[in-house]
Amino acid sequence: MTRSYGAFQTKGHFRDRADLALVRLGASRLRRFLEARPGLEVHMAFPGIGLGGLDPREVLEALEEALAGVGNRVVLYRL
Repeated sequence: MTRSYGAFQTKGHFRDRADLALVRLGASRLRRFLEARPGLEVHMAFPGIGLGGLDPREVLEALEEALAGVGNRVVLYRL
């Protein structure tokens, strides 16, 4: 099994609050990445919450919209 690692940017500077528009952009790019790689599954921390300060419901809604069509291939973890 080959493992790959990537980054999902949620803010411009680590001290800033997370930006929901940046979360949407990252999610749309993740969707394109997954569409090009059938069968691949992504596991990631729930982006933008915690130190990012975003409301988990808003983030989940943005992720569901942007990742529509990739099914259950993205697994989120709340750390």
